[in-house]
Amino acid sequence: MNETILCIGAHSDDIEIGMGATIAKYVNEGKKIIGITFSFGEGSNPLFKEDVVIKQRLEEVGNVNKLLGIKERIFIGIQDGKIMKHVDDKEVIIRIENFIEKYKPSKIFTHAENDPHKDHKAVMKIVTKAVDNLKKNYEVYTFDVWNPFNIFRSHKPKMYVDVSEYFDKKIDALKLFKSQKLQGAYSLMPIEVFKMIVYGRIYNCRYAERFFKVR
Repeated sequence: MNETILCIGAHSDDIEIGMGATIAKYVNEGKKIIGITFSFGEGSNPLFKEDVVIKQRLEEVGNVNKLLGIKERIFIGIQDGKIMKHVDDKEVIIRIENFIEKYKPSKIFTHAENDPHKDHKAVMKIVTKAVDNLKKNYEVYTFDVWNPFNIFRSHKPKMYVDVSEYFDKKIDALKLFKSQKLQGAYSLMPIEVFKMIVYGRIYNCRYAERFFKVR
């Protein structure tokens, strides 16, 4: 049975920003990637109607899934910008628990606890509550999106992943999020490149992605 990795983000481009190259590497190693996205990101472009934005972002996700080899993408459907209201929502937490129990992942990845984006922070809280409610110990790692130069959590165990062979694939994936040219994936590409170079030097390779183990 193939090893399963669960990647959980607030919006459709978050897991690609935080760990796109690692996803591509894991897929190449035969691991099954399941993505869970809390919001359709309908509020990301106020110039268009929400249904138009949702349609575009779903199309982008479909293209990215094919490029990176993501097996399945699940949308929770919480309103963009309102996820923090659900951090104590038992129904939402139980849904995440059920997905964890269904897929039995060897690793779970989600947002960093000190990400300044309130939706990102809320997702991390919900995921860790769900994990803590389960009897089995699951490994949980966090990635950075809007906190690119994170100086906090230095006491947490770090995991670096050599993604030198998958750098281009991550960049290609971020470019597919054309709706996010002014924010999100597109705008963060230069920072992501710089981060992967810095982490690569730390890990003695060309490019790397870094994660913190929080469970």
